Amino acid sequence: MYSVALYKLTGDKEHRDVGLRSAEVLAQRFNEKGGFIRAWGRMDTDEFNNMAIIDCLMNLPLLYWASNETGDKKIYDIAVRHADTTLKNFVRADDSVYHAYRFDLATGKPLRGDTYGGCAVESHWARGTAWAIYGFALSYGYTRDPKYLVASLRLARKFIANLDPEIVPLWDFKLVPAAPRIRDASAASVAVCGFQELLKHQAGDRQMQTAAWRLLLRLCCDDYLDRNPNCPGLQKQGMVGDGNKMGRNAYTSWGDYYLMEALSRELGLGDG
Repeated sequence: MYSVALYKLTGDKEHRDVGLRSAEVLAQRFNEKGGFIRAWGRMDTDEFNNMAIIDCLMNLPLLYWASNETGDKKIYDIAVRHADTTLKNFVRADDSVYHAYRFDLATGKPLRGDTYGGCAVESHWARGTAWAIYGFALSYGYTRDPKYLVASLRLARKFIANLDPEIVPLWDFKLVPAAPRIRDASAASVAVCGFQELLKHQAGDRQMQTAAWRLLLRLCCDDYLDRNPNCPGLQKQGMVGDGNKMGRNAYTSWGDYYLMEALSRELGLGDG
């Protein structure tokens, strides 16, 4: 999407071509039987060949944009089918989400949830929920299908209900009582962007406005923002890795990116 952003900013055809080629490659990762875009690994064979992840919702705007640029409805349909598969299989009845889901490659039948981010398969990984909030809100913006808006709102309200007085979320909302109470500032940054996207369509939602503002204010405090120009990043207290092997207090590229996007939106400078 970086090339797409540059194309929108400059009108340079080279950036447009890179964006369209990126969308073409992404579309080639679509599994027709399962109705999902494979996120990781080589396309020939490895352990990820039957798996989708919640993060991939954030890739769909590339396909929506490419379809609009070229008139290729097939690319649009791939994005919609992936969003539908994610909505059907990843979102639980209690409005938490799986990080990953596996499918039978021969039939496309959904098999089981999986995780490479949360503390357990059935846990409630905070950043995964943030990806889902923002991703479904973006799909609603491109398709105007109300089921995506409903899903995003449900997940957002669940996310907000799980926030404690610290405001910045625990890295997983279903930690066992004895587990260290580690925060994930990057999850908060993604969630703020998701709330801001929802507010385009729910402008009078006071709960959403308050949550976005409180999270953003907390992220700009010294506990989470590194003001040292020689530091390796801006946002402290991010999380990297998988499951209980998560790296703590890390600087992350996505944490910095979505913090800057959230601030840009808040200042009326655009979506990043």
